Amino acid sequence: MAVLGVARTPLAPADGALAGWHPVHLTALVLDALADVVAGASGIDEVWVGCAEPVGAQGADLARAAVVASSLADTTPAFVVDGAEVSGSAALRAGAGVAAGGSRVAVVGVGVASAVPDGASALGRLYGRPWGDALEARLPGEVLPPPRLAERAAADAGVAAADLVDWARRSRERRDVAASATAAGRLVVDER
Repeated sequence: MAVLGVARTPLAPADGALAGWHPVHLTALVLDALADVVAGASGIDEVWVGCAEPVGAQGADLARAAVVASSLADTTPAFVVDGAEVSGSAALRAGAGVAAGGSRVAVVGVGVASAVPDGASALGRLYGRPWGDALEARLPGEVLPPPRLAERAAADAGVAAADLVDWARRSRERRDVAASATAAGRLVVDER
């Protein structure tokens, strides 16, 4: 495993030079800079984002929104790691584990105190709109959460919504049958 590149925004205090920037856009800029270092956007297989306060402008899957806002392929998997004050290092450890398996991983830490102050998740207030204006301009009327992405992928593949609902129903039925069989001792689960 090797580190192929490092990128960051400048440090700035709360309400400082970066106060007007949306966390998604700052994260996307860092992802684009990393993509430039590793020979283009196709050089990154996965994104891990450490965020101590994933609420408000940093909420609603900031990692996914940053991928879509960046030059990376919209299909690039992205994950948020919320490890409180050690979110950045927790994301680094998670990303290193994936990289050890051969994937090219971008790891980013984000915390825009001007938009989402420390302790925001415990205060129950709104701290900005997730995703920001640039994503809305790029994908007007689109919703980024995984269920919407799954629906779009199914539609692109020609799979009807009714078929997805039926598949989910059958999957739950199979799960229930397996659970009953296991409880009755008819299905042995190897606990390795």
